[in-house]
Amino acid sequence: MEATFFISHPRGAAGVLQYDDIPTEPIGEPLSMPSTANLIALAHAVLGEEAAGVALRPLRDATCQSYPIVSFEPAVIRGLATLKDSEIDEVAERWLEFSNWDDGEIDVYELSQCVEELRAGLAEVRDLGERLFILLEEKAW
Repeated sequence: MEATFFISHPRGAAGVLQYDDIPTEPIGEPLSMPSTANLIALAHAVLGEEAAGVALRPLRDATCQSYPIVSFEPAVIRGLATLKDSEIDEVAERWLEFSNWDDGEIDVYELSQCVEELRAGLAEVRDLGERLFILLEEKAW
């Protein structure tokens, strides 16, 4: 699956059926991952032991016409938004360690870039109603 991160109001995000419908510029390139467990691993990499019980929040399940959209719990989003430069590589290393990536599919550098882009994207949020969402598209290759 491909995970595409974007910032939107919940109402705008609910109208996203596929990548082309995202109402704002996506944060970075879509990230190919085997399952949503990799997103939970990011939450654990950001929050550490505080992440016990953290789950993704579904905005919308998949339908016959759309892909699912999820978001992180607020603590994960705050953690990503407040990362220091010196913490980004550490979070990426933990994310890789806690995740179930196929061998050689991704490396710490790519994950560091993703974490840095997420932090930068969250810094652009100016409206209290906007949140970070993840579109999960299944791609047939």
